[in-house]
Amino acid sequence: MASVTVYVDANFHGASAALGVGRHDLEQLGIPSHSLSSLRVPAGMVATLYENTHFQGWSKTFTRDVVYVGDDFNDKTSSIVVGSATSGVIRLQDVQYGPYHGGGDINAWIAAACEAASLPHNPGWVNGFRTLCLRESSYNPNAVNTTDINANGLIAGDGHPQNCSRGLAQCIPPTFAAYHVAGTSLSIYDPVANIAASSQYVRDRYKVSRDGSDFAAKVQQADPSRPPKGY
Repeated sequence: MASVTVYVDANFHGASAALGVGRHDLEQLGIPSHSLSSLRVPAGMVATLYENTHFQGWSKTFTRDVVYVGDDFNDKTSSIVVGSATSGVIRLQDVQYGPYHGGGDINAWIAAACEAASLPHNPGWVNGFRTLCLRESSYNPNAVNTTDINANGLIAGDGHPQNCSRGLAQCIPPTFAAYHVAGTSLSIYDPVANIAASSQYVRDRYKVSRDGSDFAAKVQQADPSRPPKGY
C-alpha cells in the first residue's frame, strides 16, 4: 500500500518516515515535533498535518508533494493523519455544519454508530456513550459549546468558531475529520457520525479496547460512578 513520506529537511532530504493510512504523532516515530520541511504524498492519498499532538490545533491538508520552507506551516507539525480514497479520514474543510433534523434516540444512534465503526453493540459501548453524551450534550445532537477553550478559529457554516466542540459527543471539527468513519455523514451534527468518530478517538487516544469493556475505566466522562471530566 502507498504511504506518505515526511522529511525533516527541504527537497525530500534528511531524516524521514513512511506513514501508512492512520494517525501518527511524530515524537512516537522518533521525529521531533515542529521539524518537518517537506512531504511526499502519492496520488490517491491525503495528509492532514496538525500543529499540536493528538491531532489538535491549526491544520493543513495536502494531496500532492510539497516543500514548505517559506510556507506558513514549515516546522510546525506535531501529528499527521494519513488517508486514502478508501479510508474514512476527511479533510477539515470537508466537515459540514448543517443542523440535524432527523429522528431517533440515543440508543438507536449508539447502535448505528457501533455498526458503522465495526464495534460490538454491547454494554461497554452503550452504557459508556449514554453517560458520555448525557454529560457532553444532554442528548442534543445540535449542541455547541461556545465558552470553553476550544471556542476559537474562523467562523464556520453554522455561525460559530470552527474549533467549538459540537454534537452528541462534543467532537471538535479537527477530531471529527481525523477520526471520521467511512460511510457516515460528513456533518459533525449527525448523531451517528459524531458518536462513531468519538469511538475511534477514544480507542486511539485512550487505548479503549474494541469490545468497549474498559471504556468507563479509561475515559472518566463515560463512567457514571465518577464525576464528569472532559475527554
